[in-house]
Amino acid sequence: KQGFGAKVKDFGFAMGAKVEDPEPWFDEQRQEVTSREAILTQMLQQAQRIVAQYKQLSLAYAEHATKGRELGEGVSDTDIEACCQRQATGLEKFKELLDDMACQVEITVKGSILDYIRELQAIAEVIDRRVPLVRAYTVANKEATSKNTPETLAKRDEALAAVDEFSKAARADIQRVFDVRRDDLESYYLALAKAHQECGIFMAKSWDEGKAQETDG
Repeated sequence: KQGFGAKVKDFGFAMGAKVEDPEPWFDEQRQEVTSREAILTQMLQQAQRIVAQYKQLSLAYAEHATKGRELGEGVSDTDIEACCQRQATGLEKFKELLDDMACQVEITVKGSILDYIRELQAIAEVIDRRVPLVRAYTVANKEATSKNTPETLAKRDEALAAVDEFSKAARADIQRVFDVRRDDLESYYLALAKAHQECGIFMAKSWDEGKAQETDG
């Protein structure tokens, strides 16, 4: 591909004309970063809500399990005591599930989302660092076209080379991140949906087992 410098030289800017960045790719990536970060922020908030809900439910199940065991220990009827103990055991299974799901979302999903956001912020910083270089070239080019001396032309070429060098490295770094992260947004959606589904399936199964135990008792 043509580098930034070659593209600018091909433009043949007229004297006094406003210099526009001939590589719209960087502006497109800035918009892409903004879009992805907004989506990830929403997903991060969702993950945080899920973790909070799991932890809240876990505490509730632990409390009910403790009360159930205390109730069973306080009665003389062995059948009632056994029923209370079975129910407490079922509640403790719920608690373990919720703790596991909270940990999964906290570490696997939430942690990955935060890493992705940090990478996007790093990309934005790279794009921002390029702006002064483009601005410096714009000033040098304007001066070169107005004065057209060996000194001004040399400054223009130097500024142009700086932009070109930075752009090539920045493009490679940015593209590498996007290539690696290509399917991550979808994977986060699926992971959050799976967390809800697995929790619902386990809770339904545990409910059925609890009812069966009550019938057997």
